[in-house]
Amino acid sequence: MSHRVKLVIVHGDKGGVGKSTAATVIASYLTHQGRRLMVLETDVGDSGATPDVGPRFADAVGVDVTHMALETPNRHTRDTLADLFELIESSRAEYVVMNLPAGASRVLEDVGTLLAAAAEASNVEVRIAYVLDRTDSALANAEAVVQGPIFGCAARSTLVRNEAIAGAREYDRRLDTQPFARRLPRSTVPELSPDTADLLTEHGDRNLVDLIDPDTTPLRTVQRIQVAQWFDAAAESLQVALFPELSDYATEEAG
Repeated sequence: MSHRVKLVIVHGDKGGVGKSTAATVIASYLTHQGRRLMVLETDVGDSGATPDVGPRFADAVGVDVTHMALETPNRHTRDTLADLFELIESSRAEYVVMNLPAGASRVLEDVGTLLAAAAEASNVEVRIAYVLDRTDSALANAEAVVQGPIFGCAARSTLVRNEAIAGAREYDRRLDTQPFARRLPRSTVPELSPDTADLLTEHGDRNLVDLIDPDTTPLRTVQRIQVAQWFDAAAESLQVALFPELSDYATEEAG
């Protein structure tokens, strides 16, 4: 593989903490930057989950959408890992955004050392966005993951606070008591107003760039501006931590 691919793993072991929201923001940001992109959904297969990031990018220019079950009965995770790197090596993508299912560390940590070695051999740079929950058990699990082999091989990583789960001040107070969290950059996905959240759910087949583009959006002007302002804040926070090589993002309305 002649070019260096950035594999952006959107992680977080508890369901409902906003991994898909963070993955949508990241993929939309990279789309806006004109980067060749692959969106990889791994919360598929026997879990019965319905992919909720990939469908937003099905018609996006320069974006490939792929599905791969991270855990399959009677199949070892190392074989799935081999499929993953074969997929990356055959792709023209500059960035791969990998949206993980809940409980993924239970599967990935077992092959973390192998993942690190495969990434180095394949010229793949690993970056991680770990979306946090506020519970004590979730923070304890996050600490274990941060100290594990996957984080160990990451060139860049960030802990993502989803303000829909807990306010910024509460998050900061809890994280400031955790030694592992003090060592890592933090990013924030701002809380969505109920109206804006409803809009994103209603238009689940549209990525965020389409929703804020006056030429492609189905939204009314005020709705479009609401989405743009929220997206701008989230994208800026994630860009600083994960994508320093790219320019910042600001919409006309939000910037």
